[in-house]
Amino acid sequence: MTYQVDQSNKIERSGDTVLALSNDIEYTIRIPAREKRRAVEMMTQRRKGRRRKWINLQLFAVALYYLFLKLPTGESAVIDIEYMGHDDNIKSVLLSLLRRDVPDFNADYITFGSIGKK
Repeated sequence: MTYQVDQSNKIERSGDTVLALSNDIEYTIRIPAREKRRAVEMMTQRRKGRRRKWINLQLFAVALYYLFLKLPTGESAVIDIEYMGHDDNIKSVLLSLLRRDVPDFNADYITFGSIGKK
């Protein structure tokens, strides 16, 4: 069974960001605007010279990580394309996080595609 992941209000925009995992189970993560700002500030100070875009991609991957922890074992998910051309970067960060908890996590379980409004 394939699950779908969608984001509402991108990381770099003001306001809260919500990511949702759905199929036969539904799970959401809300990142309050204040926490996004604090995380970006901390990462900017820690990684001088990193572009804001890369920091936003990393924060997106971390949020995806928490969603994927709720994914039933052996199931795959399609992530809505939010950052065109950066799927490989996001997947790389996400896999490095997931494999700390699940060393044999199958990279094929993560794909990117267009998620419809229905």
